[in-house]
Amino acid sequence: MYHYIGHISKYIAPGAKRIGWSKYGANLDVTAAVNPDGSYVVILLNRTKEDSGCFLRVNRHIMRVDLPAETLSTVVIEK
Repeated sequence: MYHYIGHISKYIAPGAKRIGWSKYGANLDVTAAVNPDGSYVVILLNRTKEDSGCFLRVNRHIMRVDLPAETLSTVVIEK
């Protein structure tokens, strides 16, 4: 948990606001925020022992994110 908090604090800045998200399936943990500079941050945790992937949709843009097994991944979308 200590390492997770350290990782997340590198990307989600003080004053950031948590934003809504939705997911389908139980194998992925997600949180998302918008930083004061307008950048979006999405933190994804793949708890499974298998590589996985997901699609992120931000406004009208869709992107695929590959998630290695048992990893915490971060996507930063600059304003």
